[in-house]
Amino acid sequence: ESEGDSLDSLYSDSKEVANLVDAQLEEDFVFDGLSDQPLSVDLIARRGIGEGQMSSMSQDDIADAIFKLKHVRLDGERISIIDNLEALGPYVTHLYLQRNRISKIMNLESLAELQLLCLSSNHITSIENVASLKNLRGLDVSYNLIESISSNDLPSSLLYLTTTANPLTAMTKQVWKELFANRPSIRQHNCQDIESDDADDDGDGESKDEEQLSVGGGVADIDREEGPNADVRREQLKELMRNGRERLSQAKRLFDDEIRNFRDRRTHMMTKQHAELASEAASLESQLREARAAIEQLRASLAAPPSVSHAEGAPRCP
Repeated sequence: ESEGDSLDSLYSDSKEVANLVDAQLEEDFVFDGLSDQPLSVDLIARRGIGEGQMSSMSQDDIADAIFKLKHVRLDGERISIIDNLEALGPYVTHLYLQRNRISKIMNLESLAELQLLCLSSNHITSIENVASLKNLRGLDVSYNLIESISSNDLPSSLLYLTTTANPLTAMTKQVWKELFANRPSIRQHNCQDIESDDADDDGDGESKDEEQLSVGGGVADIDREEGPNADVRREQLKELMRNGRERLSQAKRLFDDEIRNFRDRRTHMMTKQHAELASEAASLESQLREARAAIEQLRASLAAPPSVSHAEGAPRCP
């Protein structure tokens, strides 16, 4: 497989994950009330090999199959801590950990050949411990709680970065520009070419998108257009660009509102589930106390000496 085909495959996988994020988030409701599950070797085997096939394999064969895995899928498994990945061999290129409960990126050092890492829909607050992954091409950390990103957090090999639906409050346009300048390997951010996302300003308040438009397959420089209607056309084109930017801004606001509403609904559901669990626990505790009281009463009655009653008309001792 050529490098170009490999990179296209990586991007396709990352794009597929981005397109399915909403559906994946909705599935989080299914296990919100369930306890965490450890990332065990057994879990890796069940997801990577399959329980049916494992039933006819020896422990050595299972260990050998785990060692040879290239694509490891552990999505939607209620994992909170990344661990036990040293059981995998040096062949892993794709690791899918989306839709879990991970709060810290860690313990990836053994995956030297990792090319694609999907961590969307978790509880991650910062990107860390991935800069050492020298072969990493695609990183998806969308739908997390990340406030800021530094170029030092990212490997120099990275080509595709997805950070959709994170707070990113510290990431101004200038900060992004500096990050991409320090990591020129990055080709696309959130499935958009870096060149189109990071259009330079020429100093007069108009971006390159406003200076150049695609017309009939060519590029028209609207500031150099001549003719009797040049001024009118120039203003019309600029107005078109302004309207386009406004529509994009509206779409972004709608998207942000939907994400906010979804998180509110999820928080409400989690609060309701926790309240129901607390109520059920209180009820069980009450029943347990009543059972213990009944047991104590039974023990007391068994420990008391039996009372002796005289038969009617029987002589009594003086």
